[in-house]
Amino acid sequence: MTNKIRRTTMKRTICLLLLITMMTVGCSSKNPATNTENSGDATPEQIEDEYLGNSTIVAMNVSLRESPDASSKKIDSLDFPSEVYLLEKSEATEKIGAYDDYWYKIRIGDLSGWCYGAFLASDDELQQALTENIDDLLPVDKSTTIAKSVSTLKSIVSMTETVDLIDAGVMRVKELQENLLPEFEAEMFPITETLYNYNVADLRKPENLPDGSIKTLMQKYRSAGYSVYSAEGMYYIEPDPQFLLGNFKTSISDDLFDYLTYRAEEVESHTFHDAAVIITWNELADRIIDWENFLSAYPDSQYIEDAKSMYDVYLYTFLIGANNTPAYEYPTEILDPKLLESYKRYISEFPQSSFTPVLEDLLVLLEEESYEKTEKIQEFLNPYDPWK
Repeated sequence: MTNKIRRTTMKRTICLLLLITMMTVGCSSKNPATNTENSGDATPEQIEDEYLGNSTIVAMNVSLRESPDASSKKIDSLDFPSEVYLLEKSEATEKIGAYDDYWYKIRIGDLSGWCYGAFLASDDELQQALTENIDDLLPVDKSTTIAKSVSTLKSIVSMTETVDLIDAGVMRVKELQENLLPEFEAEMFPITETLYNYNVADLRKPENLPDGSIKTLMQKYRSAGYSVYSAEGMYYIEPDPQFLLGNFKTSISDDLFDYLTYRAEEVESHTFHDAAVIITWNELADRIIDWENFLSAYPDSQYIEDAKSMYDVYLYTFLIGANNTPAYEYPTEILDPKLLESYKRYISEFPQSSFTPVLEDLLVLLEEESYEKTEKIQEFLNPYDPWK
């Protein structure tokens, strides 16, 4: 009996020891801190911090440093839209300029280091960060290039559905084109005499030009979104809205789409050249109705002022012509018959236009004055002069 009790007690002891061993091994496998193979720095998956995870660089030329200090050694520079993994957060914030934020230890590819938190955004913070940093992401000076800005904006488009933000980005690229215009145009002046061997249509299609400096320069202009035109015997370039439409037309607002479309028509075929109207009267009438429709459809558009300016100039030109294309022919001061026909066409095709009653009243007065530009006619036209 005694031996039986001892054997039973020994079995219970052995089972208890086995159970304790199994529990110890199980705990060790779930806790890297007690496992000698996992000693040292914790991996990103092992760090438990509500702020850690994936993040996006939301600025340009962001310094990656050895320690969480603005004065520490710079390891590298990071640009938007680099994606990084957050490994650690500094114990305290640091004030840098207008910011007061933590530093984060990050990993990107084979690099790791400390990055200032003001230039990082999680998925939840990304939309607000893009909105706040749009001016920094898309500078409008010589610190960037048009190609780089277009690429940056395409990255922004891929991250947001906020149309207002995309519109703002497109207008930043447009402003950059305007600011860089003198620098681009200066490259043309030394070869002006050679340019006279080509017409505007040739220069706008560099792929058809013979190899050489002219072709290279025209290709550079087109890739940067500029269009060539001539005025007063000289060649110039201007930003082409079709370039912006080609890159972003599916992402922008309806009013910006229409604004750029109507602006592109003017760049493609100028209304004026050497103080003359060089499109037909009917084409001019169509441009008037385009801008009138824009003003009616988008009364609160941020482009309304420019749209109104274009509309006023076109309308007044339709009424009085230009210096070298007068509405009333010299020396008789009789209305151009082709313009009269265009007036009648406008009234017939656009009866709902706000300009139609003006033309109807003008035609009545013209008939009374035998279509001559008398003082009565001039008095009628004066209120439509946008420069008065």
